[in-house]
Amino acid sequence: MRGWKPWGQYGYIVCSYITGLALCLAPWTRFWETNYFLDLLDLRMSPLVGWIRGAVSGLGAVNLLFALQSIYSIPGKRDRTADSAPGGGEA
Repeated sequence: MRGWKPWGQYGYIVCSYITGLALCLAPWTRFWETNYFLDLLDLRMSPLVGWIRGAVSGLGAVNLLFALQSIYSIPGKRDRTADSAPGGGEA
């Protein structure tokens, strides 16, 4: 994500975090079981299968990992921590 302006990167982190959290939690809520759109398409039982719920939650976990990785790769973050280390961060 090099070359991104800071606000764009922070926006990406927030969106990844919110999407990941929603995908992790949504399959286990009542909304998932009473979805109007699935009734229209007659796909009522498909999303209630355990492995589909788990797969959607897994995608949410991947989004949360992307958000954490993006936080870690913020430019300048490592420089600040190295400067504050005893001895100036040099080995």
